[in-house]
Amino acid sequence: TFDIGEKVEFHMAGDNIQGVVEEVNMRNTRVRAPTGELFTLPNGEIGVVRNFSRGKFSTVQLTLTLAPEDLQRALDVLQPMAKEVFHQFDDLVEPWQLISASTLTGRKVELSLIAHASLGKGAELKLKLINQVHDALKQAGIEMQE
Repeated sequence: TFDIGEKVEFHMAGDNIQGVVEEVNMRNTRVRAPTGELFTLPNGEIGVVRNFSRGKFSTVQLTLTLAPEDLQRALDVLQPMAKEVFHQFDDLVEPWQLISASTLTGRKVELSLIAHASLGKGAELKLKLINQVHDALKQAGIEMQE
């Protein structure tokens, strides 16, 4: 289920303990939390384990807030860009997808850009995608809303 060096989350008796596994022996598992604490968990009490280090991809999600009048222009920029960016970044598993994150309101609309990155590369790729999307929308004269 987990091994030394993997990032995991244990669900135990109402607590969630997240960190990197440092040691596993017959009785205990030691996990180093992101804040530096070292947790020693009795193996017999470990229930549900969430392993962040195993899987096929990491999900990247960007939420874009736009003025309603810019929605179609943004879609016209972002949809063809998905294939271009896919070929540009090796860690992108497939072209991104655009979905509506909210309904159209009077002042703003939210779009979610969902991408799949190679496992463990999501955070790094997110920064690159933010930069690409921001530049493309700015070049098209589309301003992001707050």
